[in-house]
Amino acid sequence: MVSRGLSMKRQKLNIMCVAGEASGDLHGAPLVKKLRERHPNAHIYGMGMSGMAENMELLVDATDIAVVGLAEALPRFAAIRRAYNRLKHSIETQKPDLLIVIDTPEIGLRLAAVAKAHHCKVLYYIGPQIWAWRAHRIKKIRACVDAMAVILPFEETLYTNAGIRARYVGNPLVHEAQQQLQSLREQKADAVQNETTILLMPGSRRNEIKRMLPLFCRAARRLQNELKSPPRFTALVAPGVNRDTLRTQFEAYGLDVELRDDTYAAIKQASLVLVASGTATLQVALCRTPMIVAYKLSPLTYLIVKSLVRIPYVSLVNILGGKEVVPEFIQSQATPKNIAGTAKNLLTNMDRYQTTVRELTSIAELLGDKDGVSGAADIAKDLLGSDPARA
Repeated sequence: MVSRGLSMKRQKLNIMCVAGEASGDLHGAPLVKKLRERHPNAHIYGMGMSGMAENMELLVDATDIAVVGLAEALPRFAAIRRAYNRLKHSIETQKPDLLIVIDTPEIGLRLAAVAKAHHCKVLYYIGPQIWAWRAHRIKKIRACVDAMAVILPFEETLYTNAGIRARYVGNPLVHEAQQQLQSLREQKADAVQNETTILLMPGSRRNEIKRMLPLFCRAARRLQNELKSPPRFTALVAPGVNRDTLRTQFEAYGLDVELRDDTYAAIKQASLVLVASGTATLQVALCRTPMIVAYKLSPLTYLIVKSLVRIPYVSLVNILGGKEVVPEFIQSQATPKNIAGTAKNLLTNMDRYQTTVRELTSIAELLGDKDGVSGAADIAKDLLGSDPARA
């Protein structure tokens, strides 16, 4: 009777989901919601932020460990280590039926190895950018990941050729953007404004904002002085970012900035976006709004990354386009003068502006219209099996 009881108890699915920063939580939240819909009795738990927490148990809140770069991670090493140990212990004791790693390669691949050692299935959603740097990771992925759900079209061939089960499930931002933009059209809220509006998107991580916000503010001050008609400035407040802190920083630069959290409306209503390189560049591209991409890392991290990166561009838009679709300024080139000068040229040269809009439209079409979340959930179901008693 005891063994039968244990067997029946194990019929409940255990699904661990792990995302380590804001963009992972952004993509992970709808996936966890979809998993909850498909497996209502499953125990879903792991690491994420506020978005994922709505539909799963947070063993670790990733808010305080979300960083980019070696130098940036060092001050939080102890917290990152604690998070890893907590999740590792959970895998070893609960032995989840499925581990889903969402982006987060540093912790994610280590946890995937632990999961495989304990005979757990592993799905990697939004894989490491091995096509850009650290290509050696593909060996570890082949050893400890059962399937990849990739969100850039060319990644399916890349992983498949390496002997890894992979499927392009579509980019999750596409479905999100389509819904939001359709709603804006119905509300007539995407109408072009009479005045020039510049949207600032300095990122979502603390260190990222610390580096990018002053850069964008100084560029904005230059544009105030150089454009014939002073532009209106708005800024997107990422989840988990303190609005009052942002407002104080903008005021310190003498800027009157409207703070917004309605991502797609803010992007669509902007004439131009100054954006930190990352997932946000695809959100802007899906709105067909011209942008200038910039990014700065600590000097140490930049030196390391520069020696490893194998591609000529850093923004996803330019990588997908295979050319400079939008201007990008990295590290020493990311100056207020360069950004403001390029912004002024874009805003006053209508031929160049419209060409950029057309090329962004091509990028959006390249991504297709697949629902990335449903595709990833389909792969998860395949890995879990179809026994309805365990759903």
